[in-house]
Formats: sequence, C-alpha cells, structure tokens
Amino acid sequence: MKNIARILAFALPVVVAIQGCKKDNGPQPSSHEYYQPVKVGEWYRYAVDSSYWNHQNHVAGKVLYTLIENYDTDVPNNAGKLETRIKIERIDAQPRRVVGFSYIQRFFNNAKQQYSVERVDGDVRYVLFRAPLLVPDTFNRNSKNLLPADIWKNMAVGVNGSGLGGNYEYTMRLTRFEHADSLVVINDYELYAFNVGMYKKERTYLLGRTDTANWQHIPVEQRIDTGFSYTKVMVDRGQIK
Repeated sequence: MKNIARILAFALPVVVAIQGCKKDNGPQPSSHEYYQPVKVGEWYRYAVDSSYWNHQNHVAGKVLYTLIENYDTDVPNNAGKLETRIKIERIDAQPRRVVGFSYIQRFFNNAKQQYSVERVDGDVRYVLFRAPLLVPDTFNRNSKNLLPADIWKNMAVGVNGSGLGGNYEYTMRLTRFEHADSLVVINDYELYAFNVGMYKKERTYLLGRTDTANWQHIPVEQRIDTGFSYTKVMVDRGQIK
C-alpha cells in the first residue's frame, strides 16, 4: 500500500498537468452536431472569387485565387487551453506563399453540456457556431470580443447538400442576412458539412441601377450600381499522413 501511495503521489500531479493542457473536444465525431473537425493534419483548398463594382466611378474588378488552410499544430493559448493553428497559404499569379495564421478551438462547457467552435483571426476571437444546434436559433459571433454584435441564425441543420468538394448527407446553413428585391441583393451565409467543415461561404451586397428602361424587370446582377461579392468554395481537402 505504501508503494501504491508513493506512485499515486508522484503520478497525480503529472496527470493533472497533462489534463490542464488538453483540448476541449466536445462531442464525439459520431455526434450529429460535429460540423467543424478540429484536427491537426487536416487541410482544405478553397477557390476564392472576389469582385467589386462602382458604376459611377467606372470601377469594376475581379480577383481569383486559391487559399489553402492547413491545420498544422496545436499550441497553448493564454488560458492554458490548446488551440489548433491554421497556416493559411495563397496561390495566385505569385508562387504559393504563407499569408497568415489563424487559430481554432472547440470549447466544451461541461456544466451546460454545450460547445462552441471559436476561431481567432488577427487577435480577434469569433464564435463560428455553438451547439446544441437548434432551428431556428440565433447567436452572436462577436460574443467573445469587444466588436458590435454580429447576429447569425441557424437556418437548417441535417439536410442534404452539395458543392464542388462533393455531396453531403448532412449539412448546416448559417445565415447573417439574406434579402432580394428590385433594388438590392444580399446573400451572407456559410455552409458546413457534417464531419467535413465549411465548404462554402458567400458575402454578396449589390445595389442595382435605376437609370435604364424597364429596370424593374432586369435582375440586379445585370445592372449593378455599387457593391461587392466574395465567394469561398472548397474544391479539395485531405489529411497529411
């Protein structure tokens, strides 16, 4: 018994130290709410289309490029929790290069049996989404920072979906704002696939011109006065062996 006691006395602080630096993984991957894996070695390749218009100033342009997000290592944050660092690389007319790092963390609240997926970009922490996932439900993406409230809504969970990266049995749609009429088109949403992650993001804000004949019957996209459109679509993903 004395030997066992000595072993426990030595081992317990070590175990506690290890536990203190564990990741908050939240639900198991079999959970129906597992829409953003946070795992070292995962990589995602996105095609990005960024366009803008200003008819009055005769300005318009389009920028096409590829982003690669590589979940490359786990690092401790200021609270002693492990976050997964995301290395972001860009490919365009220039050679492939690192353009920055982000950090992502799955935070599990055992008392409430809730978890959130949080991402840090430019030292600002955002809540990508929280679970349990209810429809409809809203959450403040800026609840972990000092920026003005940014309210998102769970529009659909567990429905079929598809994208350039494949077809998915279960998807989730998060929407910030959507509206369309004869003057304005706004689409601001994100799509996630179960056990895959985000496979599409769109931010489109367009104001249509009204100085053409029968403008009410012409789609806003064909008579843009000002606005921009940003789409980020997953085209490939994998696991570093």
